[in-house]
Amino acid sequence: LCWVVAVNNIEQTSMHCGYHPGNVIDMTRGNLNWKITVPKDGSLPEGGVLPVLIEWPNGKHPTNILPESNVFLEELELFHPDPNEISRILSRLNLNGPIRVKPGKPGIQFSLKTTEKTTMVFRENCLLKS
Repeated sequence: LCWVVAVNNIEQTSMHCGYHPGNVIDMTRGNLNWKITVPKDGSLPEGGVLPVLIEWPNGKHPTNILPESNVFLEELELFHPDPNEISRILSRLNLNGPIRVKPGKPGIQFSLKTTEKTTMVFRENCLLKS
């Protein structure tokens, strides 16, 4: 698993975010264009604990044309042996949301909730449903 953070200026953010998220690559599919960070070796920053960065130039984001999904992020939990360092890096990205950083083996877990109050928890390569 990994997570992605949308930024307004990917070049500037990737130089000042406190970690190396990878090289900025221009991507396109259909009528959508975006920029995304990809490390040369294809690995995820801190095993996926730190986010990949993405920029949607001119505000043309695919969610503007997709129907409402009725699925919402309930919580993102990040695990790392040095949670204080991860928290420091995330604070440089000015993220808002239900993000918790905890000590542990590098890992990521997120909980999604539907409007019907069903919660789905994604952890590494597992799906738990409650």
